[in-house]
Amino acid sequence: MKNILLIFLVALIFCLFTACEKKNKHLIGISHSGLIGEWGQNQYDEIIREASFHTHLIDLKFIDAGNNYIKQRQDIQQLIKDKIDVLIVFPSHPDSISDIITQTHDMGIPVIVVDRLINNAKYNTFVGTNDVQIGKQIAQYIGKRSQLPKSAIEIKGPSTSFSALDRNKGFADEIVNWPNISVTHSLFCKWDESAAYQLCDSLFANNIRPDYIFAHNDVQAKGISLACKKHQISPIIIGIDALARKNGGVDLIINGEITATWYNPPGGKESIELAINLLGHKSTPKHIELESFVVDSTNAIVLKRQYQLLVDQQQRIDLQQIKINDLTTTITNQRLIFSLMGIVVGLLILVIILTVYFVRKKQKLLTTIKHQKEQITQQFEEQVQLRELVEEKNTILAEQNAEIEAQHDAIYAQNQELTAYSNQMELLVEKRTEELKAALDKAMESDRLKTAFLSNLSHELRTPLNAIIGFSDLFVIPDCEYEERLGLQRVMKKNTEELLVLINNIIELSELTTHQIQLHKESTELTSLFNDIRQQINDYLHEGLWELHESVELSTSCIAIPPIMCDGNRIKEVMTHLIHNAIKYTQHGRIEFGYKYFPNERKVRLYVVDTGTGIQPEYQPLIFERFRKIENDNLVLYRGAGMGLTIARALVNLMGSDIELASVYGKGSTFWFDLPTN
Repeated sequence: MKNILLIFLVALIFCLFTACEKKNKHLIGISHSGLIGEWGQNQYDEIIREASFHTHLIDLKFIDAGNNYIKQRQDIQQLIKDKIDVLIVFPSHPDSISDIITQTHDMGIPVIVVDRLINNAKYNTFVGTNDVQIGKQIAQYIGKRSQLPKSAIEIKGPSTSFSALDRNKGFADEIVNWPNISVTHSLFCKWDESAAYQLCDSLFANNIRPDYIFAHNDVQAKGISLACKKHQISPIIIGIDALARKNGGVDLIINGEITATWYNPPGGKESIELAINLLGHKSTPKHIELESFVVDSTNAIVLKRQYQLLVDQQQRIDLQQIKINDLTTTITNQRLIFSLMGIVVGLLILVIILTVYFVRKKQKLLTTIKHQKEQITQQFEEQVQLRELVEEKNTILAEQNAEIEAQHDAIYAQNQELTAYSNQMELLVEKRTEELKAALDKAMESDRLKTAFLSNLSHELRTPLNAIIGFSDLFVIPDCEYEERLGLQRVMKKNTEELLVLINNIIELSELTTHQIQLHKESTELTSLFNDIRQQINDYLHEGLWELHESVELSTSCIAIPPIMCDGNRIKEVMTHLIHNAIKYTQHGRIEFGYKYFPNERKVRLYVVDTGTGIQPEYQPLIFERFRKIENDNLVLYRGAGMGLTIARALVNLMGSDIELASVYGKGSTFWFDLPTN
């Protein structure tokens, strides 16, 4: 009997401990260098949002160092004393805490470094953006927006900020590859709106008018926008962060205060995901670089709506989490009550057993037995009532479980929506990757054209030089007749002049590229100018510098018009290049050059028409590119280095006009450009 009682008591104690047992959760320690401004608050919100999905697994302990690296060291030591399972650290001065990070890692605590890489330290995973790459992308964004010369100003972060230094390095290294963009000022500034406003206000007051302004964050960009409004200027302003919060970078774009901003992922979501994986003993990469992308008027409204949807969903999730926690507490309390009721029932059963035991020993006491039977009957009725009560409580629990399952289904649906948003962002990243690939193909094509130009230039240089050297050797032969010497002299002169023309073209193309050529306008009679052009072409043909096919007719169409203000020498040079191009590619038919007068439109149109090989449509946009030669016939070798049309268009552009082209492959081409007569 004693053994039975002992077993029964042990079973009751086990049930009591089971009811009171509480499942332990992992503790994640987060040490942040300083939650300063909207950016820091955005990181904190992302951490809390992601952690809310794992409240059944983890607890957070978040400590803000207030931008004090000495306090951050103390914070990490305190987190170690609190027996954290994972450490997430956001450093501001990485080298100052590298030793304590290594110490934490050596103690077996997984370490995740976010936003700023720590050198000479042991850690499990680093996650963050590449500020150098962001600087390069913004330089490319500015360089591609215009081929004309533009000026830019860079408003950097504080000189003590590693992010500011990296962004400046990437921007400075890349912008030199865009000669059309000149950076006139690159100034350090605090990370706040007022400092940026005062700095730009002083610059604009000194009559500095940039075309582009690159700010290292959106708060600076806001101050710059206010300064621009004050001075009534409208440069293109580009910031960094692209926060979708109220008055963030996305709102600035929607309100038209800035042109673009670069999305800078905070890394809070990814750090919590990595911590969960490390707690689950899953492998994680050593280095995770977060992708950034440009936000402008094409996608700002979509991002703002997605952010608002995310905030609304998070609020609903938080409310539902509160309800779940309340229900969980209720269920736990009910389980404790049921366990206590079970103990009471067990005690009642124990009383019944003891009663039966004493009844058997006291069989002679019939009155006592009868009384005990009445007690047993009464206790049985109470037990029935207790069973009914238990069944009623079970029904209530079933209803509560059904409600919890419905809430879990709602949370799952919201997670599906977030997954769809993530997929949309991945598609956007793929689109940006394709754009970068197209830019790479364009760079490779430019390199190929330069290689072809060097090959052509080598051929064009060697041909006249070989002729000059060879005929120079023949010139000194004693037996050479006078007529033969005159022939040799003409050949040497022809090749010398060809070499001189080639060198002059190279020098002139270089001067055009560096904007060293200026126009000298004066009153010019076009009829006289075109007579000079015709005489110069006749001289080239007579001296053998140009070769006109015998079946080609060369004609000029000129009419008397009032003189115009222009640079006659440059017009003669442009027309010479266009006529030379027509002669090279015309084997039969005619070549006509001249001008037409449009008095009502106050312009004169200069043109060259030929019946040559013509240009295929796919090559027409390319012929004015530097070093570009279009070979329509693989059996015919056309001489030239691919510079004539490039020089012609550059000179016409300098005059404020552009060369137009109309061509039919196999039938001929027409080149023309317009000049004002007033």
